Amino acid sequence: MHAEAQQAGKSILVDIRASWCSTCKTQAHIIDKIFAEPKYKDIVIFDVDFDSQKDVVRSLRAQTQSTLIGFKGATETGRSVGDTDPLAIEDLIEKAL
Repeated sequence: MHAEAQQAGKSILVDIRASWCSTCKTQAHIIDKIFAEPKYKDIVIFDVDFDSQKDVVRSLRAQTQSTLIGFKGATETGRSVGDTDPLAIEDLIEKAL
């Protein structure tokens, strides 16, 4: 699914999360708040379930849940793991623009 967005050169945020992960829940609230800003309206978000989408997790070389990966097209622009600092998460998203 994200391959089509990559080929189209879109800005992408991949959010690898697990339903049982408290850090992931915190990140989700921060991401929702950031994406309420109009300047981020064109970024495509892909939620990946860490437990049920292992093939996608492996293809992205993610080691754990609460991993956020930014892309501009097929180029990875940044990655964070377990980060709950709103400014750092916004910076990661900003790099994908």
